Amino acid sequence: MIAILFRREWREHRKRYLIYWLILNLPALLAAVAIPQSSTARRAFADLTDATVLKYFPLALAETFLLPTFFLFVTGYLAHAVFAGEAREGTFFLHEQPISRGKYAAIKLAMHNALVWIAVAFAVLFAVLVVSWLIVGSGRVSWSGASGAFTLVCGAAFRAMVWCGLISSAGFTGCALISSLSRRWWVGALGSLLFLALSIWYLGDTFDFSPAEIAPDSLSIGVDFGFGERTAPWVSVSRPLLESELQSFGQWRWPLGLALGMVSVFWWLTSLVYERREVE
Repeated sequence: MIAILFRREWREHRKRYLIYWLILNLPALLAAVAIPQSSTARRAFADLTDATVLKYFPLALAETFLLPTFFLFVTGYLAHAVFAGEAREGTFFLHEQPISRGKYAAIKLAMHNALVWIAVAFAVLFAVLVVSWLIVGSGRVSWSGASGAFTLVCGAAFRAMVWCGLISSAGFTGCALISSLSRRWWVGALGSLLFLALSIWYLGDTFDFSPAEIAPDSLSIGVDFGFGERTAPWVSVSRPLLESELQSFGQWRWPLGLALGMVSVFWWLTSLVYERREVE
């Protein structure tokens, strides 16, 4: 039954998920295409030291800040697109299912949350992989020569991946609940948008996984994509990140439990909505 339901859901929504994956990985894809075309952009990787790599490799962690903010609205729209169709006009197409409507909703949420988790994890790791390839591919930095820096950044990315996965899952299940409650497409869309905006506004500091220890000297990042003859790199970083800063990036703390609790509550409420909604 679960396998049949998964195939049905995947056939119905696979185009949406392919677009979702493409959007999440767009920053890394653009970097992979643009930077190799410019010798100026590669000029920053000048030696084999950890300090040089720690100036530019942590830029891959920018993806972990996009996923729970800007891309969270993309995740919410995906949830709305998946669940709003069944809620429209009160028709859930559940009367032919051999299981209860609540169980059907729980299984459906599990499947789509798993797909969101896979997409988010892939986006985080793909960004790290692309930036590491760009650094090593510059010909001036070797993996063995900067192994310490690579290990620190990869460890930070894996920890942040858990944050991004849980936050994205909470946003997805919350929007799924709102879309299931709303029989009108535009009401569910506006409700989901408002829910995500308020969540980011009021819970942004709670789910902040940036480094807990920041050195007193400031860190600034400059971006310049000007055209023509250039001597300065596209991206300039004032100083490398310190080992203590990377080790405190994405540390697992109690807000992860709050995100898991939000997922559980939204999950249960969505199943309850499906169970009690009259089928026309």
